[in-house]
Amino acid sequence: MNNIMAWEKWDEGDFFSEELSDEEINDFEKNSDLEGINFNAFPIVFPKVRTPLGFVSIDDPLRPALMFDCWIGHTNFGITEEVKRIIESTPGVEVLKIMTPYRFFIGVGKLFKFRDVREHIQSSLNVKTEDKENSEDINLLTIIKRQLKSYKRWAIFYSKEGTIEYAASNEDNDVEFETTVQKFTEDKNFTVIKSEDEE
Repeated sequence: MNNIMAWEKWDEGDFFSEELSDEEINDFEKNSDLEGINFNAFPIVFPKVRTPLGFVSIDDPLRPALMFDCWIGHTNFGITEEVKRIIESTPGVEVLKIMTPYRFFIGVGKLFKFRDVREHIQSSLNVKTEDKENSEDINLLTIIKRQLKSYKRWAIFYSKEGTIEYAASNEDNDVEFETTVQKFTEDKNFTVIKSEDEE
């Protein structure tokens, strides 16, 4: 099986939210550098955006979307420590966050072209590129993901030939859904994206 990499532009608009839950406020307190502040003494009222690097205030001039050209990389091979090291050392990659064993986020510096960074990463990893530009497929994947987010569980299956299929369910023990996911997971021609990967 050839190693394949696909790219998806990361858009913070998809993750914008006006309200913070108690759990998110607690996470913010734990991960904040602002020691000694009692966040319960006054309400936190600021819009925030969920980023691969954590929650960031929408008015923060250092949020990823303003600092970098942000991309999600999808692979059909495991992101090992060696793969991580190669991506991190690529000129132009200022931020790298491994999201799942087959997905990562990069922030490309403003004085670099994403095309050059992408080609360097793929060449260094000896990744086969598809004959045709896959940006249309990635845009379609993004649209499908948005539509499926209303379901409790979903999965999208896409092949290097451009075939895209999906399944969705609101049931925890949906046998038909599980069977479909298993079938495509075992088919080495398909890459599988599941709702659990997005959490």
